[in-house]
Amino acid sequence: TSFYKNGYVPPNAVNWLNSDNNTNFLNRKTLMTINPTMSIPGSQQEDEEIYLNQIRTIKFPNNPNGAEPRYLVSVKKPLIFTSSAHPKLAKEFLSYLIQPENLGAYIKGSKGRYFPIMSQLWEDPFWHDTKDPHISVASQQFTQYQTHLFENSINPAYSQVDSENIWTKAMQKVLIDGLSPTEATDIAIKLIKEIFARWKTTEA
Repeated sequence: TSFYKNGYVPPNAVNWLNSDNNTNFLNRKTLMTINPTMSIPGSQQEDEEIYLNQIRTIKFPNNPNGAEPRYLVSVKKPLIFTSSAHPKLAKEFLSYLIQPENLGAYIKGSKGRYFPIMSQLWEDPFWHDTKDPHISVASQQFTQYQTHLFENSINPAYSQVDSENIWTKAMQKVLIDGLSPTEATDIAIKLIKEIFARWKTTEA
């Protein structure tokens, strides 16, 4: 919240919707923004001047203690429901899709929105071509740095914490309602504990 209070974040950011950070960056209202889906450079690929020369993807800075950051990653998994209309066809399609040559072509077509998990796919020069100032840099977080999965892959309760925007609401309480960071954090932790308790009851 100190970034906002000290004027490093646009005043109207507290009212932004999901894509407004992209819009403000492309309209040159902000100098930089976090863009884990690579949607900003992806949206500018048709204009080489903008894509190659006017915007850049950079790695995260080191942590305050000087240590390199650990990058959060999410792994996408396909599901076939037992009630699906054509489960056999669905299985056949997935068997086709996960062949390295097919999956590799599909992921490359996403232009940075997805990255491969099969080690042999990383051998494709596409992911390391330094002429591309975005994909080559984003690839480094998977090949050169430590990563760990989002918490919702460990416990489903974290998915509810995310969907209810617990920490976003905590920051709003500081910036809009005037609560102290400690007060807002205590409220957030209380809500998170309640969510986890409900999940334990459901699982029991």
